[in-house]
Parts: sequence; structure tokens; C-alpha cells
Amino acid sequence: MRKTITSVARYVLTLALAFALLWWLFKDIDLDDFMARLSKVEYGWVYLSIGISFFGYWIRAYRWNLLFKSLDVSVSTFRLFLAVMVGYMANMAFPRMGEVSRCAILRRTDNIPMSTSIGTVVTERGVDLISLLSVLAGAMLVEFGKISSLLGDMMGRLWSGLSVSQLTITIGVIAAAIVLIYLLIKRFQKMPAFAKLKEFLVNLGHGIGSITKLKSPALFILSTVAMWLSYFFMSYVIVFSMEETAWLDLKAGLVLLAMGGIGMAMPVQGGIGTYHAFVAGILLWYGIGEQTGVFFATLLHTSQVVTILVLGGVSILVAVLLPVKNQIENSVENPGSEGGQ
Repeated sequence: MRKTITSVARYVLTLALAFALLWWLFKDIDLDDFMARLSKVEYGWVYLSIGISFFGYWIRAYRWNLLFKSLDVSVSTFRLFLAVMVGYMANMAFPRMGEVSRCAILRRTDNIPMSTSIGTVVTERGVDLISLLSVLAGAMLVEFGKISSLLGDMMGRLWSGLSVSQLTITIGVIAAAIVLIYLLIKRFQKMPAFAKLKEFLVNLGHGIGSITKLKSPALFILSTVAMWLSYFFMSYVIVFSMEETAWLDLKAGLVLLAMGGIGMAMPVQGGIGTYHAFVAGILLWYGIGEQTGVFFATLLHTSQVVTILVLGGVSILVAVLLPVKNQIENSVENPGSEGGQ
């Protein structure tokens, strides 16, 4: 019961944060002008962005398949694509639920144990984090002044809102939590459930270790690069849909990707609010007005949300209708055996 209350409270808190950010962004926006801008958008660029994003999602599924192949697990890229889209859609409702959801779908369609697929997702997310940091570093390199000023302003506002007593209490709570977790782990080791957890962690580690057993490391790297290039062009081509942003160059496109990536990484539903704030905020540094920046961020974010909801809904339907593969005895349960079809 307590776990349910905590989950509900976390969901309500993140949703409230998302809508608070949206309110803050839109409180000074002229909605009549905002709606009038919709008729001036060249939607061909928006549709192109959607098409590029579809390619990026498929590449993500292909890259995920490379991790499964390293474990001798047979699964089609198509089924992984369905799982990926369901995961994206789940993130629209619950932050970080997408990772678990796509593994659950894969369990439903291919009988792959959750522990193994979660292990591959952890690996994949680790690579994504390194990629995002690389993109941010590249953006900082080409537009150091703009990004450092934006991040500095945001961190300055956050830091100035903390008193010395609040900071001391926060550090004390974190330290106490670490000690409590340690004591609970020592006690838990004596309980029967520890053996099951240990087995789960072994399978999880097996999945994470998939990256060290890649049969085609070059393909994994190339697919990662292709995926991030698709994300770059997905966000960049939309600048041409509006006269006010059509002049932005490739350097600005890299910065948009970095800021949008940070916004989407925030623990709120689908980056709602945070994505808009980061993208609109950096556009201010390019001399683009707040009204235009918020409209651009909303156009780009909404086009992707609609795409994800449509593809995610179709993917759930298809996944339910697909025949279940009998793969429960393959190498995911016995890492030394050969995977079966």
C-alpha cells in the first residue's frame, strides 16, 4: 500500500512540475498570435521531421538487436521496434516507465526474461548518456558562450534559492539514507528472497555485459551515430518551417539537439515543460523572441508526441496480436547455450 502511495505521489509531483513549467512558459504568451502562427507553418518540413524520427526509432531497435545477438538471443528488429515505441509511449505517462514497459512487451512477444532485457536496456541507456554528453560537449565547443550562459543562469537561480541550512539538511538526509540502505542490505542477505534477487542480478549483469560480447562492434557504433544523426536532423529540419528560424545554421541545430536532449532527460512525463524551457531558452540567445521560441519548441515537441502516441498505440495492438515465440529455454536462461528461433 505504501509503495502504491509513493508511486502515485511521484507521478502527481512530476506531472505538476511539467504543467507548472508549461504555465510559466505560456503565462505571457499571446494565445491568439500563437494560434495564428499555425497557418504560417510550412508543414512539409514537419512531416519530413516525423519521417526522420521514424528512421531513428527503427535504428534504435536495430542497435538493441545487436546487443541481443551478442547473447545469442534470436529476436526480430520488427518486434524490438514495437517494444521501443511502446516504451516511448509509456514515458509520456510515467517518467522512466518506458524502459520497463518495452521489456515487458518483449517478454509478452518473445518470452525473453525481464532481467536479461533490462540488462541490455541499461547498457543502451549508458551508451545514450555518453552520446548525449558528447553532443553537449560538441555544442559547447561550437557555441560555448551561449550554452554556458544559459546553464549558468539556470544553475545560479537554483543555487541562490538554497540556504546554508537547507543544504546542510539535504546532505545529512543523503548520508542517513546511504547508511540505512547499507543496514537494510545486510539484513536482507539473511532472507530467502535474497537468493531470487541474486539470480535476477546475475541475469541483469549478463544483459549489461552484452556490450563486451558484441559480434559487430563497428555496426553498433555506426548505428549509434546514425541514430543521433537522425535525432539531429529531426529537430533541425523544422527550423525551415518558420521564417523566423529558417536562418539558423548547423551549429544552432547541434545546440538545439543538446538542449532538447537535456530537456527530454529530465524526470517529467515525455519532457513536457522541460523540453520547451530548454529549447525556447537557448533560442533567446540567438535573438529569437520568447513567443517564437515557445511556439517552435511546442511545434517540434508536439509533432513528436503525436508520432509516438500513434506509433505506440499501433505497436501495442500489433504486439497483442503477434504469436508468442517459445524462447523461454534459450540462452537467456542459460548463457552458455545456443539461442533458438
